[in-house]
Amino acid sequence: MAVADRIVSTKQENVSSISVFAVAEPNRSTRDLTEENVAFVWFQMLSEILVQMPQLPTARDEMLEEWRQACHIGHDQTNIIKEFCRDYNPKKALYWYTRDTDLYKLLNKALRTENVDNIYKFRFFIVDLHRQLTELFQTSVPINHVLTVYRGQRMTIREVEHLRRNHYGLISMNSFISTSISKKVTEEFLAQSSKEKQEKTVAVLFKMTLRADVARQTDKPFANIRKFSSYPKEEEILLSMGTIFRIDEIEQRSSDFFYFELTMCIGNTDPQHKALYDYAKEEIACAKKMSYSTYGKFLALMSNFDSSIAYYRQVLSQVPNQLQLNKTDLATIYNDFAYAYRDSHRYQEALEYYQKALEIREKQGPAHEEDLATTYSDFGWLLMNMGDVQKALDFHQRALKIREKILGLNNGDTAMSYNCIGLAAVYIGDFDRALNCLEKALAIRRCCLAAYHPYTAMSYSSLGSYYETLSENFQKKNMRDKAVEYCSRALDMHKQALLIYKRSVPPTHGILGNSYASVGSIYLDQGQFQEAIEHLTACAVIRRKRGGSGLLHILSRLGQAYSEQGKYQQAINSYQEALSIAQKNDNNTLVAQLKANIERCKRNLS
Repeated sequence: MAVADRIVSTKQENVSSISVFAVAEPNRSTRDLTEENVAFVWFQMLSEILVQMPQLPTARDEMLEEWRQACHIGHDQTNIIKEFCRDYNPKKALYWYTRDTDLYKLLNKALRTENVDNIYKFRFFIVDLHRQLTELFQTSVPINHVLTVYRGQRMTIREVEHLRRNHYGLISMNSFISTSISKKVTEEFLAQSSKEKQEKTVAVLFKMTLRADVARQTDKPFANIRKFSSYPKEEEILLSMGTIFRIDEIEQRSSDFFYFELTMCIGNTDPQHKALYDYAKEEIACAKKMSYSTYGKFLALMSNFDSSIAYYRQVLSQVPNQLQLNKTDLATIYNDFAYAYRDSHRYQEALEYYQKALEIREKQGPAHEEDLATTYSDFGWLLMNMGDVQKALDFHQRALKIREKILGLNNGDTAMSYNCIGLAAVYIGDFDRALNCLEKALAIRRCCLAAYHPYTAMSYSSLGSYYETLSENFQKKNMRDKAVEYCSRALDMHKQALLIYKRSVPPTHGILGNSYASVGSIYLDQGQFQEAIEHLTACAVIRRKRGGSGLLHILSRLGQAYSEQGKYQQAINSYQEALSIAQKNDNNTLVAQLKANIERCKRNLS
């Protein structure tokens, strides 16, 4: 493929996906996370994982199989694939990227559509391409070099308007980007493309300021690839995938032409970008090291549980014949495999793999005690979900003992153990111990975590559950004033948790759905039906996307809220959706109850 076709993208298969991270408006330091902002950070994480994690032995074969499958659909490239198999080595990655083959198109399509599973199939080539570009950058680009390059692209009016609305925001072109140092050449290519323009598109010229210091800090290299290109006479500056820019200037120079000035920058200078990025790294343990388990944990964190489970199965299927793992790495895979099963509510499978992880880690000795505490804590969460509270409490106490010894009191993991012990104490009715542990966890987290960290929200949510339980107990004792007082405290805690979750976790995260449910349920019990409907509806939206058994209860509560408000048709709709789920689960008692609720609403309608 000629360099002109890469520098000026007009064909759909060559157009780069542009992600936008909207920064906070002036005088507004925080805002709720949007799906687009989350996707932006997720792609940054994926880029980092793919180029740093160890490769599976089958990575090359998986990419070749995808390439061969494409040949059956499109034109035959069998001979080219044979040549690749015979001649390819990592030093030829740039050559094969610039060559006119389907490999370039397939890679670019996977990156453009941001389909994680498809991108992963090309990790073998992505890694080699990034490494060769990095080597070239390190040997040819001075440390503080600043370079201006240009790129042309045809975009829809909607895409351009979206960029204009995010002036001074961050953008990331989610593929390897070809650019030119010549503005004149790029404008000529862009003008030529305008003669063949697609319907409802406009020409866009990007002026990009590249900074070598930023590239080194973010591991997003760029370099002139002429010496390694299949078109050695062309001057082409290639940028690594996921390079972040700030939108500095926007001009509309005609009805069909827009001009953007971009400056290469570090994404995590934005507080919300940094908070979400740091949280994601913390959850998947990227801050410690990349391992074979990292990609699977990343998928689970994205709530892509089926892909996560499939990945772990693939890894374990290659042990020990193709892939040799030490005991530490194997235990990590077992533990994280269990995490994917646990958070997708497949508890028996999670139990099996937590036990496998424990079997290894309990024999490893003092050097691995921190990892052992992680498995104790995660296993405790599972047992809580399965209703074995006393056994869960035992595991959380074991984790706390290790963490206090190794990590000390003022540590996020230690706070997690206190939080879990506090929740277990609530369930068994040990309220003094529960409050002591939950308040201690919150104090630690407020001291050592960011203000809008999800784990701080967890502490508020846990305290909300504590006060809810006390309120229910006072209600049973006919102590109404006390019940109302503690219900109000519970609502305050859950609302504080929800405020933080909305600003710190993805908008489809299960924990955000749980927070909406907690607030909505209290509003319902208090007779504040409109507020209950708003929060329960938000929870239902999340749970529909994630699946699992939690949707049934929320729909039933939502039907109740609509019914209490006299909105009987909406109540019927909610009850009927709940009924279809209950019938699939063979829950005869609930089926009968939901049918009765539906009939009552129908009578009220008539």
